[in-house]
Amino acid sequence: MEKNRTRSFFKKILLVTARDVKVDLRQAMALYMLLAPFLLALILRAFIPAAGNTTLNTAIIKDADTALILYLEQYASVEKGLEDEDALKSRISKTDDIFGVIGEADGSFRIIEQGNETEGSRQLLEFLLAGYSSASLPGAGGAEIKISELGWKVSPLRQYGASFLVLFMSMIGGMLIALNLIEEKMYNTIAALNVAPIAKSHIVTGKAIPGFILPVIHGFGTLLILGYSSVDFAKVTVVLLSVAMISVIIGFTAGVTSSEPISGIASMKSVFIPIAASIFGAIFLNEKWHVLLFWSPYYWAFKSMDGILLQTAGWAEIIRNTTIILALACIVFILLGKKIRRGLA
Repeated sequence: MEKNRTRSFFKKILLVTARDVKVDLRQAMALYMLLAPFLLALILRAFIPAAGNTTLNTAIIKDADTALILYLEQYASVEKGLEDEDALKSRISKTDDIFGVIGEADGSFRIIEQGNETEGSRQLLEFLLAGYSSASLPGAGGAEIKISELGWKVSPLRQYGASFLVLFMSMIGGMLIALNLIEEKMYNTIAALNVAPIAKSHIVTGKAIPGFILPVIHGFGTLLILGYSSVDFAKVTVVLLSVAMISVIIGFTAGVTSSEPISGIASMKSVFIPIAASIFGAIFLNEKWHVLLFWSPYYWAFKSMDGILLQTAGWAEIIRNTTIILALACIVFILLGKKIRRGLA
């Protein structure tokens, strides 16, 4: 008896989900939303190889040998005047392609890099420094070159672009929920569902399922297109499911409060502003100002995704950030839950 009741419960939920999917596949706007993340990922991938095709850029501290500076300026762009090694490392840590060069007391050179620079550019700089140190140059005697990496292993465009795209597109599931609810209201089928032999919990769960599944599908597809086949997809799934909770809640709210599709989409678009602000803030703001972003679940999701892509985030960090995201989602639900219940009545 209990087994039949459980089977009936899931059958009713899947019927609601299947109906929404069938409706979505008939709508041009919904089809575009389903395919958009993959198309944007392909466009981003097309730009990634060209992003690093710049001249060789170097940075050097202000008390460096003048002869070395003049030599490098013949072949590379040289940024001068940095106070000390700490200032040099801070400059190298920015998102552009630039190497730091430090001359040692024994005549050797140390190259400081992030590790994500254009392939082959470090070797070119090594050749230049070796040329400067060759016996044909006055006072030189064959220098040893050492490499210091600051940790990055991928292009900033590929790294940040992937995280931004995955989190930005996580709202598509919520947008489809909103569109489906608006259509139900326009054709007055919500009233029919309320008197049908199906519980409201079945309706809500059935409509929410795509909002959790689509971010995972879009996230996996985007990462694979951008070449992240070796990341921990279990961690990616946990992050995307947690942040999807926000989009589902907002999708239901937009659906029950909007009278036609355009207004529903406009309501959902307003959420893109805090998403973009959270991600760009996490990228460009100094670490001490990140406290201003702690209110945003997308900040914590971005920190998790960034660590996953760099393969530096452990499960402890993922669980901590996910717990914060879910706590913030609960606050959002408390604020909007009554409005959702009234709209589904």
